[in-house]
Amino acid sequence: QKAVKERRLKSLFLDTTYANPRYCFPSQRRTIDCVRTIIKYWMERVPDSPQQEISSFFQVPGTKKKRKKLVAFLFGTYSIGKERLFYPHLAREYDEPLCVSEAKRKMFEAVGFDMELFTTTRRGGRSTVFRVVKMGDTSLNELSRTHDLLSKQYGRPVHVVGFSPTGWNFPGPK
Repeated sequence: QKAVKERRLKSLFLDTTYANPRYCFPSQRRTIDCVRTIIKYWMERVPDSPQQEISSFFQVPGTKKKRKKLVAFLFGTYSIGKERLFYPHLAREYDEPLCVSEAKRKMFEAVGFDMELFTTTRRGGRSTVFRVVKMGDTSLNELSRTHDLLSKQYGRPVHVVGFSPTGWNFPGPK
């Protein structure tokens, strides 16, 4: 507040999109809880793979132990924003790193995120169940493409669950 009081403003622009009553988005807490419920559902119900080489897709960080779940969760993000949906609770709760691009890793490092919770495919070549991707990578076409690519790579169907955390996907009250 002090910084604002000491400055003279020539112009102030307010985005009042959300002041319109037709935009009634769920709370951030409700959204995060819903995502956690969906992930728990998939983690408990996706059958384990009997094939050890396929299970290597989900290597537990820092161990030789392999996860046998064939599921990948993709979280759409903008350049910055939407991280509360997955950071830091999912990485800690499931003991799985969050896979990000090198550019996203640098951005997260610059804002002070705990980098122990992240991995990149370039750094060690290891993959994980949680992937942080561009928002467009969570479209139905892209999720279908990812499903086909992973299923071909691992020799059996891989479940792909995408989260596109934007209020514009929420239909609001009827």
